[in-house]
Amino acid sequence: AIMPVLGMSWYFDTENWASGIWDGYAGSRTEVWREAMIDATGEKIGPGAFRLDPNGVAGHTDFSFVVVGDPGEGDPSQHVLKDQILAVSNKPDIRFVVISSDIVYPSGALRDYERKFFLPFKGLTKPVYAIPGNHDWYDALDGFAATFYTPQAARLAIEARIQSDLKLTSTTTSGIENMINQVSFLRKEYQLPTGYQNAPFFQVSNDHFVLLCIDTGVRRRVDSKQLAWIKAVLEASRGKYVMALLGHPFYAIGEYQGDMNP
Repeated sequence: AIMPVLGMSWYFDTENWASGIWDGYAGSRTEVWREAMIDATGEKIGPGAFRLDPNGVAGHTDFSFVVVGDPGEGDPSQHVLKDQILAVSNKPDIRFVVISSDIVYPSGALRDYERKFFLPFKGLTKPVYAIPGNHDWYDALDGFAATFYTPQAARLAIEARIQSDLKLTSTTTSGIENMINQVSFLRKEYQLPTGYQNAPFFQVSNDHFVLLCIDTGVRRRVDSKQLAWIKAVLEASRGKYVMALLGHPFYAIGEYQGDMNP
């Protein structure tokens, strides 16, 4: 659909211009932040690390799941799909839902999560997992971590990010607790199952299938620790069907994105 120029909120929204500025800073820090967050989890890099275990997936069980990408506009383009997403996602054979990047536009701020995530996805009864997009990293991943990590993992991750920035941040200890408590309230009020992850990447696997969800940050990159994890999972998954889901697709707007970052 082609929108009239005057209707393009992206151009006339000052917060979007601010996000453009954050793109440069967050892009330069994402891999540093992520590595600090990985260390904070205490999980050792290996084939079984960062694994999520939704009900009905173990063994040789057949199952289905739903992937939704870039939903976070909070406008009619998102709400018009709500009934279809709910109808598909709540079918009995669906075990979980994955949001593959840009959960909340334009800057991933927690203040936008109720309107652009909890309300549009209200009614989902299956666990909701996510990998962040570049817009989610503009908030240094605070809103994302508070929403999709376990409370303890979110606390450790945000604190580790603060330490990696030499405490030069507006996020305080009390602010972290406020975010975690706010999400706990929203999760309860909207009855939306989130809060299972320890990192912005994860795997779901059984005896014959592996879903590998990879965080490519702002600049289509992975850090050395996440890369070591990817290699460990792939090596241990020989003979299985492997599906890899990335925050940045290989093809977008008709162009091969690998040309931008081989």
